[in-house]
Amino acid sequence: MLAAELEVRHSRVVAPTRRVALGELFLPTDTGDGALLLAAIVGTFVPRLDPELRDDLDLLIDDLERRRRVAQPRLRHRFQTDTVGLGRSRHRLYRDDDTGELSLSFDDPGHPLPQILAAVYAAAMLVSAARPHAFELLWRASRWDGGTDAELPAAALVLVSYPLHPPGKPETLRTEHFPRLELPCLFVSGTRDAFGTPDELTRETAAIPGEVTHVWVDGGDHGLRRKDGEVVEAVWSWLLGLE
Repeated sequence: MLAAELEVRHSRVVAPTRRVALGELFLPTDTGDGALLLAAIVGTFVPRLDPELRDDLDLLIDDLERRRRVAQPRLRHRFQTDTVGLGRSRHRLYRDDDTGELSLSFDDPGHPLPQILAAVYAAAMLVSAARPHAFELLWRASRWDGGTDAELPAAALVLVSYPLHPPGKPETLRTEHFPRLELPCLFVSGTRDAFGTPDELTRETAAIPGEVTHVWVDGGDHGLRRKDGEVVEAVWSWLLGLE
């Protein structure tokens, strides 16, 4: 299932006036998936950014976070609304309906800067309640140093509100694949999730050979309503801590 999507519109690198704009946006704030995707884009492309532009990027993020007026162009690119004549790149976050596993799909147009700028400008357009967590994640992602071909670790699983069993049927467990998960796993679950209690999840995930981390969202139900900030923080902190 598509959880979030950002379409970046950008001019070619050789164009005399470099431009960047936002295309189609699907950045949910109730689940936190929108902010997570934006941070993942920054974290993926920032290691390839010219080091001389790092300070300018920090200033831009600070300006947008504080809602200051941003004169154009910034970082050699003019941000605009017109998309005529611009190329496009699409970045997507997917969530498995059954397991809650997250996966990322990035287009790579060759130059990282338009992708980073688009993610930062998109964060500034989120609703007010979602902006603080989004910018906190952007700041952390902007410090990511994964090398020239950095990507978020693919050999790991993030499982948000994992449905261990149907409500009221604890004997019907969805655990047959657990012994095959020889990779780090993060489970983010509410303490009031009818699909699996903390005790049940802790007991059953002991069968997973890979390292398992649990984050319990106090008072959260299966939908983790109004808990998106806590979920995003937990997931991104864990991802950044992977080696």
